[in-house]
Amino acid sequence: MTALVNLLAWREQRLASRLRLWLIALGGASCVVLFVVTCRGTANGLQAQQQRLLLDNEQATLHSAEQLAASAREREQRLASQREAVRQAQWRQAQTQRWSNALLALAQALPPQTWLTTVEMHEDVMRVEGLSRDEAGLYAFQTPQSPAGLRLIQQGALKRERSGKWRFSLTFSTGGVHVATP
Repeated sequence: MTALVNLLAWREQRLASRLRLWLIALGGASCVVLFVVTCRGTANGLQAQQQRLLLDNEQATLHSAEQLAASAREREQRLASQREAVRQAQWRQAQTQRWSNALLALAQALPPQTWLTTVEMHEDVMRVEGLSRDEAGLYAFQTPQSPAGLRLIQQGALKRERSGKWRFSLTFSTGGVHVATP
């Protein structure tokens, strides 16, 4: 069979216009797809950049929180050491005050013609050695609760020297005894 020849020009124009319409539709659709892909890529890039910024911000916040926590720990340790130093200073001051009051009370309770040659203090124990011209005055210290507010825990030897003076040694405790200031 032989092919028919289209001699009418309007059929060619119609075919060309249909072809143009399809090309425009395909071109438009391609442009829309290209636009959507570009917008999507830009949006994904912006979203990725935003997530990176958020991640960087979170890391910076975490880092600053760690630094704040470290400085808070250092401050807390420094404060604890300062509290400990204050507590120790108060304890030393209380010990000093207690021994000072005890020594003042002991000095006021010393009989006439009696003096101390050695005073040793360690924690709650005080050991004194001394000389006295009168043996009778030393018996005031030999009671369980001495007049100075100290508790006698050990009495050393009482011996007479060649000079006629009596050498004595006594050990007192202030444990639990609070001596009032004279």
